[in-house]
Amino acid sequence: MSSASKASKLTELRTKTDRELAELIENELELGIQFAFLAQSVADEFESGASPQLRAEKIYTEAVQLLPKVDDRTEAQRLTRKLRKLRQELDRIPASELQAHTGSR
Repeated sequence: MSSASKASKLTELRTKTDRELAELIENELELGIQFAFLAQSVADEFESGASPQLRAEKIYTEAVQLLPKVDDRTEAQRLTRKLRKLRQELDRIPASELQAHTGSR
């Protein structure tokens, strides 16, 4: 296999990996947004660590860590907008709800 062919294969693999990383982040952000919506609409107690808002916060934190690894600038910008949307939804959850689910008073 020629060096040009190897380089082409590596570029192709990198592009595929970038695309899959962006899809993973997007799927997680969508899930986080759904958890944030759920957290806004429920008042019931959940098992420790299983509340929708805690799951959404965890997803947010993970997405913040993964987003810099997305090389495609357009994808990164799109995912950043979605990340902001998740943060906005999380910020709409009343503090009393979060305290009730985390045990803080």
